[in-house]
Amino acid sequence: TISIVDRPGIFVDPRPIVLPQRNVEGNTIVVMDVQGVRTFEEGRDYTVMSFPDRTEIDRVVGGQIADGQAVLLDYDIGPQPGVTTTSLLASIAVRYSIQEGMLRGLAFYGDFRDTNQELATNDPLVAPNDIRIYRAGTEFRRGPFYTGVEYQHRESTISPFDSLRIWARYDQRLGLRSVISVHASHEVYDYTDEDNTVELDRILGEWRQGFDSGLDLRLQLLYRNERDDRSGNSQGFEQAFELNWIKRQTRIFLSIRNSMLESDDEDSLSQTLAFGITRRF
Repeated sequence: TISIVDRPGIFVDPRPIVLPQRNVEGNTIVVMDVQGVRTFEEGRDYTVMSFPDRTEIDRVVGGQIADGQAVLLDYDIGPQPGVTTTSLLASIAVRYSIQEGMLRGLAFYGDFRDTNQELATNDPLVAPNDIRIYRAGTEFRRGPFYTGVEYQHRESTISPFDSLRIWARYDQRLGLRSVISVHASHEVYDYTDEDNTVELDRILGEWRQGFDSGLDLRLQLLYRNERDDRSGNSQGFEQAFELNWIKRQTRIFLSIRNSMLESDDEDSLSQTLAFGITRRF
């Protein structure tokens, strides 16, 4: 058995954190914040789904984990079958950006990645995962505005899907260490093998303010509307306030979260208050 400690990950709706190893022991998975202070609870804050080639960890809307939050993962990997993997990777990427004129800030891009695997093993349950990805998109940046459209076609032996992302973002500095951001997006994921389509609309507003004394605060408002053919539909509204003060080896934090979720199966309301002091020696 191999123990993995403090593996970093980021929850970005609607995609899970994927552990690409086989035989991950699900009952050993521990999810913590990046400071290692708060330990999140399976079923309430995240869910675990195990597959023959990987394990997926999804955040629970309305739990203590926020969209876009970085976490640390501890888990054990059980004994692995004897296998030799040979992978051949080929990729090509192109990008064209306009730097002058009326269309300044407009860019077009695309890339292609192809991975072929050959396995030498006596275990019939171990299968190669050949992956071929086509991606194309366009984006526009001008001052505080950023918008774009991206399409991806992923052919895979294990988990193929097509995705379409449309987004717009506005970032404005209010001072030397103060930033306000508004982000809206529409995403569609079509999982062809599972005959399942997921659509997600998100509107995120965030304000970050830093002070010379080592104090930082963040205010975040998130609205999400998800349509999932397999899991049903849901609407959620999340608010979060975070306060951090760091002085040398001492850190004090305060986090307040309020989450409201309406879905086909249930409605929920959750409030979380977290306060902590850490000292490193």
